[in-house]
Amino acid sequence: FLIDDGAGGTMRKTAASRIATYIGKNTPSFLAYSDGNQSVGNASNTLVDIDAELFDIGANFDTSAKRFTVTEAGYYYIFYQYRWETASDFDDQKVWVSYNSSTYTSDNIISTWGRTEYYTKMGAFQTRILAVGDTLDLYAYQNSGGSVNLAGGDDFGLNTFFGAFKLIGT
Repeated sequence: FLIDDGAGGTMRKTAASRIATYIGKNTPSFLAYSDGNQSVGNASNTLVDIDAELFDIGANFDTSAKRFTVTEAGYYYIFYQYRWETASDFDDQKVWVSYNSSTYTSDNIISTWGRTEYYTKMGAFQTRILAVGDTLDLYAYQNSGGSVNLAGGDDFGLNTFFGAFKLIGT
């Protein structure tokens, strides 16, 4: 590959394995997911059981605490997806990323809310500047009249997952 090294237009020949030297890396980064179904009680804020990782570059996601802790300040792309494990439709549900242990308020980074219908996967994403020490957790709430499971595992793709990565150059 030929890459401009940014030093006055000098082109450098490099192998694919060295490209990150010139363009940077999207790290730290993680993609974690729920390995099994999780019961969410009626009308209660519940920490989502994100207990397995596909990858965790930088070791910033703690599967015991279900929490991502920022170790490098910058802009992060944050995302999640979930699916309620029910054929019943209901109107009052929400899932959100809690920022520094906030409750469901304007301090949340991103959230989805409203009606859910028949096993529909839903999710959200956002770019946000984060500081060293900031924490992110995924929470769920539903008010269907009884307990409902968040689907875990892999059913035509991961059902419930949470991830983030630092954007290059931020």
